[in-house]
Amino acid sequence: MLKLFGLLSRIRLARGTELASAARMQSLFPLVGAVLGAIVAFAAFLIFEILGDEISSLTAALIGVLVLYFTYGIMHLEGLADFGDGLM
Repeated sequence: MLKLFGLLSRIRLARGTELASAARMQSLFPLVGAVLGAIVAFAAFLIFEILGDEISSLTAALIGVLVLYFTYGIMHLEGLADFGDGLM
């Protein structure tokens, strides 16, 4: 399961992931996504709670998006941009 973190994010907890073994463990993708999402959500919460009074909310949001980028990589950030385009 630790290899899935390396496949679905930039966090490398184990070496190498073969696509065949990842395909067999695809039922665990939502669990890995929930753990990664909780990490990013906790980091964003800390940013807004600790730095919320010292910096503007726009800057805090930018730092939150950077945490998202450094955790997931560009693939999920591009999906977030597509979501924003859809809202507009």
